[in-house]
Amino acid sequence: MPPHPDEAFAQGWQDASRLRGDVLAGRALPEFSAGNVRLYPDEVLHGNAPLAHEVWCAMDVTYQRTGVSLGPPVAMAVGLAASLIGNSVRRSRAERQAMHQWRWLGWAPTLVTNYRVLAHLDSRWYSWSLDSIMELWPSPGSYSFAILLDGENPLRVSGPWAPWHCVVLAYLLYGPDYLAGHAEFQAMGPSAQVRQERERST
Repeated sequence: MPPHPDEAFAQGWQDASRLRGDVLAGRALPEFSAGNVRLYPDEVLHGNAPLAHEVWCAMDVTYQRTGVSLGPPVAMAVGLAASLIGNSVRRSRAERQAMHQWRWLGWAPTLVTNYRVLAHLDSRWYSWSLDSIMELWPSPGSYSFAILLDGENPLRVSGPWAPWHCVVLAYLLYGPDYLAGHAEFQAMGPSAQVRQERERST
């Protein structure tokens, strides 16, 4: 289970805002130990936290149609009407369930490295290379972000530490100018000042 939301979300936002300021000021991304997780020889871990995962996809849904019972004409007419209404309701519900939507996968330890994003879901590790990420949709203010992947369904990640992972990915995928100028990151603090500090230091 994730930690208590109030404290964890506040701490996650504060740490992510500080991280954004640090990297925009020219400091390197922090590096962490991966513990028992085996990384590539030159792979560096920049984020490790439990996060919620959802996937954007459709679903095959079936529904059971009901028939009409035999009996007197009036009873058959009432039964037919009820059956038609019930079938229509079940069909509409099934159609809504089958539509593309965010579908819950669960909470998972989630790692971000200089090469990939990893998540431990359903007792196995999943890995998405940074090269396979076609788009990042940051939403740190909502404690979430989505990644559009090459040849796979989009993935949305959320939770108290999602802003941290979002900052890391934005920096690794697009660089400091994107992290400084993108509207979704503006609530994390002034970007003009840290850009000036970085320019002065170079």
